[in-house]
Amino acid sequence: MTKAYLCVATYDNWMKVHDKQLFATEGEEKRRSVPYGIEQLRKVSKGDILFLWATKCGLIGYAEVASPEITKDRKVIWEGGVYPYRIKIKTLKLLDKDQAISFRDIKGKISNDQTGQVIDDGNAIRGKAMIPLSDKDKKYLLEKIKKVK
Repeated sequence: MTKAYLCVATYDNWMKVHDKQLFATEGEEKRRSVPYGIEQLRKVSKGDILFLWATKCGLIGYAEVASPEITKDRKVIWEGGVYPYRIKIKTLKLLDKDQAISFRDIKGKISNDQTGQVIDDGNAIRGKAMIPLSDKDKKYLLEKIKKVK
């Protein structure tokens, strides 16, 4: 069974993710002994769905994991950091900025599958690169985004 994640980045960084067909997370956090990016990326499998959430914009698309093999590369591609832990993805749908599904359209309708926290305000996604979603939430978001022409 495929899993799904709500992945958060800026709109400009999502355009670079789409261009490179790579999704990446940040490096080591000082508070952890295990690199945070690897910890998140270890959970993905081929075919898992990544919903693309652009800060200050909304839901702009989705992709699937093409290869869950984590590579480490310190080449700077994205704004705001190195994001060295990378996996290959395949973009399945990408919306223009003006087509994005706004936060108010999904507010309170999906939740973090790991913590149970309902995503009902910006604090629920702030500072999180990947938020695991339930099958129900995956279906809901796929229906929403597939309706956008």
